[in-house]
Amino acid sequence: MPQTRQTRVSAHPDTGLNLATIFPSEICQLILNHLLLLAQSDNSLSLRLMYTCNDLLNTVSPYLYKSVTLHKGNADAFFHGLADGKMKRGEVKGWQTKNEGRLEGKSVVARRLIWLSMVRRVELMDSPALESCVTAVKALLKRPFPTRPTDLPSLFFWRAHESNALEKPVLRISTSISPPTSMFHGSSRFQRWQQLARSPSLELDLMGPGDVHLSHNIMLQRELSRMAENVIIKNLAHQTLRRIELLSGSSLKSILVIMENGGDDHRKLLEGFAGHFAARDYTNRVLVTIKGYQYQANESSFEIAKLMKEAFVAGCVALSHSSQSDYVGRGVDFEVL
Repeated sequence: MPQTRQTRVSAHPDTGLNLATIFPSEICQLILNHLLLLAQSDNSLSLRLMYTCNDLLNTVSPYLYKSVTLHKGNADAFFHGLADGKMKRGEVKGWQTKNEGRLEGKSVVARRLIWLSMVRRVELMDSPALESCVTAVKALLKRPFPTRPTDLPSLFFWRAHESNALEKPVLRISTSISPPTSMFHGSSRFQRWQQLARSPSLELDLMGPGDVHLSHNIMLQRELSRMAENVIIKNLAHQTLRRIELLSGSSLKSILVIMENGGDDHRKLLEGFAGHFAARDYTNRVLVTIKGYQYQANESSFEIAKLMKEAFVAGCVALSHSSQSDYVGRGVDFEVL
């Protein structure tokens, strides 16, 4: 059989294979669009594309930073430059102006601030990650940003980047986090929890570890719930009901409880939830939504919502030593999906 001569394209030693010399521009654009679509769910591909050119750096960065998970192995690197990096002339005053989204030509600090503005969901997995966040908050507050005292910068969700601005901010705290005692007590305690994240939805997994540091995790939950507008609760169980009393944020507007299949009796569990919720410090308007309830025979969503409301009112009356049940029950509503 005669040998068919194959045309070989040699890669340039510096730039690699140039697809533009092989395919028409329309085909190249289709390939790029497909890669960008894959990059939205592939962090490894996003990293490779980011450093090919400035346009892709700005296009791909929002995919990579929209949702981040911080732990001991990556937290320090994630905040690289924020503490000791220097900003260029004009960046302190103007980094948040109209061209803030462009990353090229920026200092390490300005780039880090832009990347942080792209984050819309952050999960803290362990204590070292939390400590890195606290260190980053302290470094951020030392920067001479032109802000009012009522608008101090926050590490996460402060000024959302336009690329991800429509995404709801979510902060998830792992129950494996056991902050050191010094964060809550003594002269060196951290007092700027509200600068960790700006009005996030706080996601809590209530199945805590059974060690001596559980109380520190609960204290962290209490501090963070003060600044949350919305709370998402997972793994609700009878042994974790008392943690509901810690949801004391005055800005709290809604709570979503995602019920787990099996386990505790859902009816009794939600009745207990409503009673413990009555022990909160604040009584502002809150909507409590239950998702995933396991209905028993002849039960309805209206019946369960009514049961929770009655348990909540009874708890409020018992705590206030008042018989004005119509009054104390106002402002908090329950719905079962």
